[in-house]
Amino acid sequence: MGMGLRERIMELAVPFFVERPGQRKGYSGVRADLERTAGTVAERIGWAQPTPASVKTAKHIIGLERWGQRRLEVALGKPLHIDEHHPYKPQGQELSPDDLRKEFEATRKRTLELVGQLEQKNYAEKIPHNGLGPLSVLGWLNYLNTHADWESRRLKHR
Repeated sequence: MGMGLRERIMELAVPFFVERPGQRKGYSGVRADLERTAGTVAERIGWAQPTPASVKTAKHIIGLERWGQRRLEVALGKPLHIDEHHPYKPQGQELSPDDLRKEFEATRKRTLELVGQLEQKNYAEKIPHNGLGPLSVLGWLNYLNTHADWESRRLKHR
């Protein structure tokens, strides 16, 4: 059976929008991007209206980044565990925008710590993403940054 339209689009888009920018920027550029957007995304989460939709979006951003961190840890020697991002989301219905902002800040701090460890490791293998296919370490880092930035734009501010 042939490749579906979605798979074909992803096959063409991922190298252009995820991998190439990450490779071009290298670790220092990706680190700078992650640092630059950290404050912007945290601010958007902290100032979001405390609606169920905003809480869901903020939890999605945080959960996906934590899930990506776990995938990146494969480059540091942890076994690959194929799972979804949902278990990595902050738990609790009563989380305020400020609580979620703090959760994001701690999560992004951990991502930035991983960048230094990953740069030293110089891991050349690709690590699978459930929807995008195999990504390099720099592709993953670029993806996590872009994902948080874009998703946080959906938050409605007070």
